[in-house]
Amino acid sequence: MVLSSFAAELFLKSLLVLEKGEAPPQHRLDVLFKRVSHKRQRRIQEFWEADARPKIMQFCQSMNVPSDLSNALVKCGSAFENLLYYYEKPEVTYYIGDFA
Repeated sequence: MVLSSFAAELFLKSLLVLEKGEAPPQHRLDVLFKRVSHKRQRRIQEFWEADARPKIMQFCQSMNVPSDLSNALVKCGSAFENLLYYYEKPEVTYYIGDFA
């Protein structure tokens, strides 16, 4: 989960570097995603709907968590930070491993 959430963060920051020349010191996936161009957001959502979302639908239904990309990014948005400091507060939600 640590590597996957970190990869998701690096994926979004890489897109931001390509688009804007810099990446913010932000960790939240939902915030980073909103900073990516709308064109790229739509393309990522297309991939999400076609490939990643079907893989997690059953899990999301059983755990009552969102499977649509924007809400899943909010729900899992701080996973990397939470995992880094797991010893302080052992609560982490991260189920979007196929995002990046």
